[in-house]
Amino acid sequence: RSRRAPMHRATRATAARQEAHAAALLTELPADIAAYVLFHLDVLSLARLACTARKVQPLVEAALRMRAAEASAWTPASLPSGELSFLPLLLRSDRRRSLPQQLISAGSWHSLFVDAEGQIYSCGVERSAGPDRRGLLGHGVLSDLAVGIPLPSPILALAGVKIRSVAAGNKHSLAVGWDGALFTWGRSADGQCGHGDVERKAVPTRVQQLAGVCVVAAAAGGYHSVVATDSGEVFTFGSGARGRIGHGDEKDRRVPSRVQALVGVTIVDVSCGYKHSMALSKSGHVYTWGKGKHGRLGHDDAANQLSPARVAPHAFLGRRVCCISAGGQHSAAVAAGGAVFTWGLNDNSQLGPGEPRSGAPWLNAYHPRRVSDLSSLHVRTVAAGASHTLALTHEGEVWAWGLAADGRLGLAGGGTQHGASGEVVSRPRCVRLGAWQGGGCSPTCGRVRLGGEAP
Repeated sequence: RSRRAPMHRATRATAARQEAHAAALLTELPADIAAYVLFHLDVLSLARLACTARKVQPLVEAALRMRAAEASAWTPASLPSGELSFLPLLLRSDRRRSLPQQLISAGSWHSLFVDAEGQIYSCGVERSAGPDRRGLLGHGVLSDLAVGIPLPSPILALAGVKIRSVAAGNKHSLAVGWDGALFTWGRSADGQCGHGDVERKAVPTRVQQLAGVCVVAAAAGGYHSVVATDSGEVFTFGSGARGRIGHGDEKDRRVPSRVQALVGVTIVDVSCGYKHSMALSKSGHVYTWGKGKHGRLGHDDAANQLSPARVAPHAFLGRRVCCISAGGQHSAAVAAGGAVFTWGLNDNSQLGPGEPRSGAPWLNAYHPRRVSDLSSLHVRTVAAGASHTLALTHEGEVWAWGLAADGRLGLAGGGTQHGASGEVVSRPRCVRLGAWQGGGCSPTCGRVRLGGEAP
C-alpha cells in the first residue's frame, strides 16, 4: 500500500498537468470553435476543466448551453435565487439529462410506458373486490373496473408534463418529470404514495414534500417507494415491515424521509423488490436492505436488514457495479466489463448457472454469483422479475432465463425443465425479438424494470 500511494499521487499530478495544458490550448482557439470542441465532452470532463482554469469556464458554459438547446431543455433567463453562477446549474442539468431513463416498467397488474416526447401511458386492470387496485392506472375512476384499460392510453392528468422515468409497483405507481418533480398514484394504505395520508390517488399527484429537491431515479416495491435525488440523497416512504425502507426500524413512513444510513454516500440509482431495496453508489458499490430470506440481500445470510448495508466488493470480483435490479426474492447486478451477478432464491432457475459450476442445482445463493453462461457477452443492463431474469447486451440482444410460464420469457417452446412453479429455462437463452418486430430489433436505450408479487 505504501508503494502504491506515491504512484497514485504521481498519476493525479500528471492528469492535472494534462488538463491544465488542454485548458490553455482551448483558450487560444476562437470561442465558438472551443465551445464546439467542448460540446462533445462528457459532463465529468467539463466539470474538471472548469475547476482547472477560470479562463475556460465561459467556454464550458457556452458548450453546456449548446447542449441544452439541442436537447430542447429549459434554461433560466436569470440566475435563480441561491445560485452563485450559471455554470454549476448548467452542469447539474446536463448530468441529469445524461442519467439513464426508465422508459417502461411492469408492475403486478399494470404497465407504464413513456414515448419519445415524454408522454406517459398506462394499461392494465383495476378491481375493488379482493386486492383493491382502484386508481392504479392513473385515469381517474374507471366505469368498468373488470375491463380496465387493455391498450396503452395516455394519462391525461400528466398531459404537458415531460416524463423521464416511471416505476410500477404492486398497487401504486411513480413518475419522475424532467424537472425533477415526483408524481405518485394508486393505493396508499401504507403511505407508499408519500402524500402524508393513506388515501388512494386515482390520478397522478405531485409529492409536495419533495418539491424542494430534484428527483432523478424512482422505484416502486410491493408496498413501499424509494427515490434518489440529483445530489445523491435517498428518500423512502411506505411500509417499513422487515426494514424495507431502511430507517433502522419497521415503522411505516407516510411522507418521504431521508435514509440516514446513506448520508455521505452519493447514490445514482435505486431499485425495489417486493420486500427489499437496493441502491447503487457513484463509486459502484451496492447497498441492500429489507427482507433477507433466501439471501436476496447478498450479505451471506438470510437476516433482515433494517438499514442499508454495503454488499462486500469482493462479491463482484472487485469490479465496479453499474446496474442493479431487485426482483421478487432475488437480486441482480451488472459490473464493469458486462459481467452479470445474481443472488437470492433460485427455485425457478432465476439466478442462472453460477460459478463455480457444480453437479447439483443450488436453491439459494447468499452472496452474488456470476452467471457463467453470459461471461462471453458484454451485458449493459439487467432486469429481475418475480421468478425470471432478463439481460440486454450492448449489441442489442436480449437473454432470458427462469420461470417460463405464461410466455414471460418470450422464448419458443422446448428446452425447459420442471421447476417449483412450472416449466423453467435454467440457462440464459437469446430472445428472438425479430419474430414479432418484422425481422428487426430496436431495444430501448433506457432501463427496463419488471415487477410481480412475491412472498
